[in-house]
Amino acid sequence: MDELSIRHILLVEDNPDHAMLAMRTLHRHFRDVTIQLATSAEEGEALLADGEWDAAIVDYGLPRANGLQLLESARDRRPHLPIVMLTGRGDEQTAVDAMKGGAADYVTKTGDYLALLPAAVDAAVRRSRVAADRERLARELEQRNRHLAAVSTVAVAVSRSLHLDEMLQEVVTHVTSISGLPAALFLPDEQGTGLRLAAHASLDPATVSCLESRRLPVPSECMTRAGSAVQVDALAGLSLEPRFFSLAADGEPQGVLAVFPEKGRTLDAPEAEMLGTLAHVVGMGVRNSLLFEETRSLSLRDELTGLGNRRLFNIRLQSDFNTARRYGTRLALLMLDIDHFKAINDCYGHPSGDWVLERLAAVLLERSRSSDLTFRYGGEEFAMLLPHTSDEAAIRVAERVRRIVAAEEFAVCGALIQITISVGIGCYREAMADETELINAADRALYGAKQSGRNRVCICDGTRLRLAETPASSR
Repeated sequence: MDELSIRHILLVEDNPDHAMLAMRTLHRHFRDVTIQLATSAEEGEALLADGEWDAAIVDYGLPRANGLQLLESARDRRPHLPIVMLTGRGDEQTAVDAMKGGAADYVTKTGDYLALLPAAVDAAVRRSRVAADRERLARELEQRNRHLAAVSTVAVAVSRSLHLDEMLQEVVTHVTSISGLPAALFLPDEQGTGLRLAAHASLDPATVSCLESRRLPVPSECMTRAGSAVQVDALAGLSLEPRFFSLAADGEPQGVLAVFPEKGRTLDAPEAEMLGTLAHVVGMGVRNSLLFEETRSLSLRDELTGLGNRRLFNIRLQSDFNTARRYGTRLALLMLDIDHFKAINDCYGHPSGDWVLERLAAVLLERSRSSDLTFRYGGEEFAMLLPHTSDEAAIRVAERVRRIVAAEEFAVCGALIQITISVGIGCYREAMADETELINAADRALYGAKQSGRNRVCICDGTRLRLAETPASSR
């Protein structure tokens, strides 16, 4: 034996002379080996249950119970233990029975069988350890695959939405599904004094109420290493024992992920490793969502009017268009253009024209429905998205807006002036390939309203333009 270490062997042999010779041979071959002798199947079974054995050698012809019966018991209790069967019977059927019974090898007690015994034990142990290593590697691979699948699931959830609350709830639901444990996410509160409950899954109402009423004082220095375990002492009194993992991105703390095993249950190393990795992925997602929110507030608003700008319009239009296509809901787009706006700039100057744009934006916001979204599309052109709105309802909204604007007086350079708008309506149709076709429909309708004398509402119905003939009552 070079690299193979065999320290403990159980020998079950009722013949004392055979036992002594076997032990002497094994001691010569295996250095520092301890051999325990059992002289009956009952004694051997008891020792098998209690000891840690590298190998066992079992005689076939034991009193009151043969070695096959002991093999069967050993297979149930110690399925990976390599057992070499000794038999005085040299027939083939005995060998077949021994191997079927779970023996790793067998040696017939004839001639110089003792010279063969150490090699048989050596080979049996080697095969057993190779098989055990393969099983261990297979388990580790399966566990790693589950780990990667879990990370992939959460990564997809993180990347699916940049809206923080939506992303957090989806993520914490996945964490609970993957780990089988209630879970929660805590983020810094607005005051920066602690961590607030931001999302949770599978927690009972009493625990949720307790968590919502507290702030977790987690020092920032404990949270800068992504996925690291974090000690939190502010949740005494809970029936569960939360385990916390840092959400960090590039060394910046983002919050903590908490899972809630029952009291007394500890997370094993693979579980903790997986949750730490998930926390790292979530931390990156939280950071990206916060950056998105900050960027959106700075870059998606029109500086003059405060309305959403063309970029935000495109984002919301794509989202609403996809929703309409996925669920078969209605969607209308209004394009509004100030009539003869150039004349206002030419007569009163561009600052006055800007003021008219500001005031018109305020009027549109004040008089639109809460579900309608208003944007400055560019220049003197505005856009309104009307989710869940039918063609005729969109016409009523457009007519109401047109009348309100026409009745409004705008104070410009000491004078009161009135303006009018033309409105084009595009409505979602299943045949539309993408949101660009909806914009084109609204643009064609706006052109039709302009061509029909301005201060009109026109709707694009497929390939046909239709004017709103008479003002409709508002909704």
